[in-house]
Amino acid sequence: HEPVYYDGVLISGNLDISSLPGAQVQETLALVNCTIANASFSGVSFDKDAAFWGTSFGNVSMEKAIFSGQADFSTASFGPASFSGCTFRQPAFFSGALFKNNVSFEDAAFGLDAFFNAARFRGRAEFNYSQFDSYSYFQATLFEGEALFSDVDFSGAVDFSAATFSRQANFIRSRLTEPYFGSANFSGPAPFGLTRSSGLSSFGGALFADEARFSLARFSDAAYFSGAVFTRPTLFRLAS
Repeated sequence: HEPVYYDGVLISGNLDISSLPGAQVQETLALVNCTIANASFSGVSFDKDAAFWGTSFGNVSMEKAIFSGQADFSTASFGPASFSGCTFRQPAFFSGALFKNNVSFEDAAFGLDAFFNAARFRGRAEFNYSQFDSYSYFQATLFEGEALFSDVDFSGAVDFSAATFSRQANFIRSRLTEPYFGSANFSGPAPFGLTRSSGLSSFGGALFADEARFSLARFSDAAYFSGAVFTRPTLFRLAS
């Protein structure tokens, strides 16, 4: 029941706080610029702010954790990691984070702004079925593996400007609000079939180096493709 603040420490064993009474952290927890070999936070409720910026994680499991305060993982690095089913009730910061292996945010819920600016995903990034209730920022984010965003609900404006997708970028059946992909680079296939977009949808200056598919996509407002480059077959069948 006391606030925790550690800067620059090494935790060589398994940091398992899921075994706390009620799996609950009631005060502020800050482990910044630390090195943590293994972390088990699955099902943990963080009642106040949790700060892990600059921290290097080995294996980390945060499945179904609940962050009621701010969750700050800016410039953190991760080995194999899972945030599937997590709930972020306050802003979530992953700006500049490095994900060295596959990472899952499937079924995660972001109640307020989510920041992934300049984050780097070396493995597969799974965001399928996640929900973004406010603004989400992926400017200049680098996806070196597959970027999976199918069936995602972006209720707030989403910004992927200058993002790089080295492999498949899958947005099938997602709901997008004011999506901005200005100057984004799609090196792999880009399936946007069956997406639903509201507000201005902008792909101005984007580069599609592989097949782009917008079949059955629905744009309720303007769709802007000025300056976009399509080098492979592009499908807009039954789009409206």
